[in-house]
Amino acid sequence: MLKKELIVFLFFCAIKTSIIAQTNCLVQFKDYIETSNTYSIYICDKPNIPLFNLPVDSVLEFEIKTDFERIFSTEKDEQSRIPGTLCYTVNQKKVELPISIKARGRTRFAFCMYKPLEIKFDKPVYSTIFNGINDEISIITHCGEKNSKQWIFKATESEYKNKLLGEYYLYSILETLGTITRSVSLCKIKYININDSILTENFAFVLEPDENVANRCNLVLNKKNIHLLDESSIKNTILINYFITNYDWELEYFDSTGWLGSNLKILKSEKGAGYLLPYDFKIFAILYPEYWKNKGESFDEYCYRFQGVLSDLFYDKKNQESVYQIYIKIPEIRAILENSYLDIEYKERFIYWIDSFEFILYSHLSRFNKYRRLLK
Repeated sequence: MLKKELIVFLFFCAIKTSIIAQTNCLVQFKDYIETSNTYSIYICDKPNIPLFNLPVDSVLEFEIKTDFERIFSTEKDEQSRIPGTLCYTVNQKKVELPISIKARGRTRFAFCMYKPLEIKFDKPVYSTIFNGINDEISIITHCGEKNSKQWIFKATESEYKNKLLGEYYLYSILETLGTITRSVSLCKIKYININDSILTENFAFVLEPDENVANRCNLVLNKKNIHLLDESSIKNTILINYFITNYDWELEYFDSTGWLGSNLKILKSEKGAGYLLPYDFKIFAILYPEYWKNKGESFDEYCYRFQGVLSDLFYDKKNQESVYQIYIKIPEIRAILENSYLDIEYKERFIYWIDSFEFILYSHLSRFNKYRRLLK
């Protein structure tokens, strides 16, 4: 029996270099992991909401008018929604929606001038681009300088833009894989204060609400404790996070509460098993190697980490399907990056990443007869 409140760190297990250590970690807690017969990536339906059915390179133009000075100067524990309007144009017709708006987030709230936004629609949105959303959306913004007291997010205007776009394209890449992920939609926001002054106009992106993700993945957004996780979901979450060089997440188990995640949500199937929804990729290693969880390593060392996950967790010929699913999507992912709005320096960095990881995936799959034939 596990001791009460014992914490299981599968994230820690994932960075072990030994196959034995990796296997022992999963075996030790097998009572809380549902064995999987398939190791393919869990495939979700595509979004049926107009907002999230747009091409990757499309850019919606929004105007948001509210008292931004009040929002951005109010402490987090004193935040409350204030009135505003959101406008966009479709077919040369301007659509204006009454909203209630507040700032959100944790790290970004503390260190960004332009904080992430939570918007609630005050009227039904049936005939708008937001049709299918209950009543709220979350928007990730470009951050921006805050009194020169930045931490990891300190950057130039160009860097803010490219790092925001980098996170957007990571979400888009995960959508391409068809796995459990939030859909995103790129936009440009014109921030208008209540005196009609324009503060700035910058890239941002809208996040699909969790309940919509759950619905199209035939899962449930669970509010109760989950004591059983699907084995393939654990392994594929590790695989995907290491593929996109995101190390800022943890998975824990408590006797009293079940599984808990940091930068992970847990959705539930009809049979009761939990499936992981990773999110929040703002400080991934491709763009933020200096972040402490990224260890400031060289890109070669990130490649080594990814190779280690493949050899430790995907050593059996029976569980290569998710690895192969990523590999066959590489051309589509590369096309997304080549046609992206990233500046050339960042675009080259991303292309170098996908080229390098394609070779690693190819080399790994080539060890297995079935996939060796498919790779020809």
